[in-house]
Amino acid sequence: MGSEGEGAWGHERFDEVMRAGIDSHRWTIQNLHGKAKAVLTAGTIVLGIVMGGLGTVGGLAGEPVLAGWHHLRGQNEYAAAFVAACAVGSMAAICASVLFAIGALRVRVVRDFGKASAFMDGGKVAHEKVAKWVSAKETRVYEKTHEAYIRELHSLEAQNAHVGRHVKWSHRSLSAGLLLGVAGAVAFLAVTLPA
Repeated sequence: MGSEGEGAWGHERFDEVMRAGIDSHRWTIQNLHGKAKAVLTAGTIVLGIVMGGLGTVGGLAGEPVLAGWHHLRGQNEYAAAFVAACAVGSMAAICASVLFAIGALRVRVVRDFGKASAFMDGGKVAHEKVAKWVSAKETRVYEKTHEAYIRELHSLEAQNAHVGRHVKWSHRSLSAGLLLGVAGAVAFLAVTLPA
């Protein structure tokens, strides 16, 4: 096999590797977006439940709860501070979870391969740009194609890392919010309920 045939074989393998990498990153981003949507849904539902619960407690059962809160404050100020910190921390963490999930779903531009703008001027096809590609030497076409693949892969890697970080912190914030809420509720009930 001559060197020209070997070169073509190398370009084909490079093309396959690049496409596999790009497909893998696109699948991962799609998967992360699915997780972000799930956390966003869960976070907004939990936030709605917490806000509704606070409204119900404040409205319907306000007097007994306030009496229990005053009893708690009078009995143990540290426990009261702990319960208040848990309640505020829980709300803040759940809100942070929702914001991180929204950040993960934010639309980003991917520098992808084969953009039409490379062959256009002011909304019209630039035939001279097309002619440059068509008449270019084989090695130059390979170079430009490889550059485009590498730019797209680099762009997808950066987006993947960004979305992944947001999804991770969204999960962690939601978990922390739920744990703080449960800890505050348990502490409140443990101290205020009669023995």
